Amino acid sequence: KSVAGEAKQLKVHHTTVFRRLSALEENLGVRLFERLAKGYVLTLSGEKMYQTAPQNLKLILPKYLKMFL
Repeated sequence: KSVAGEAKQLKVHHTTVFRRLSALEENLGVRLFERLAKGYVLTLSGEKMYQTAPQNLKLILPKYLKMFL
């Protein structure tokens, strides 16, 4: 998929999406996306993260919210 197309759908500038994706990869210490001429595809690490994201959010979100409530 095209990052610019996804950014438009989210109503944010595409450079914001690029920066956030890069920051996420840097924080995690893994490449989540393979950059191609016609967009991005998930790497194996990206696939694993995508598959476990709902479970991870269920674990992390309540703890995160407690910090601010």
